[in-house]
Amino acid sequence: MPKNVLIIGATSGIGEATARAFAREGANLILTGRRVERLEALKAEFEATYPNQKVWTFALDVTNMEMVKDVCQAILKSVGQVHVLVNNAGLALGLTAYQDYE
Repeated sequence: MPKNVLIIGATSGIGEATARAFAREGANLILTGRRVERLEALKAEFEATYPNQKVWTFALDVTNMEMVKDVCQAILKSVGQVHVLVNNAGLALGLTAYQDYE
């Protein structure tokens, strides 16, 4: 049974390369990122190249905690179990006011 791999920050660079590596190994992909058009292009490419694997995409800006919560709930509802998490996006300290994320 293929693993469901969630990649946060999958639209370019290391995140995109990670998605490609997991796709080659037969994983189902859950891709997130800020650039919706890039997510759609990657989804179309992966579905054409790997027709037996599933690909889900979710727009996500990790600086928006409400969006993070909503996307997490949507992923669990749409996908079910996540087997692997690759957190390839983050926040730079000092650029915004401190927030407690409890």
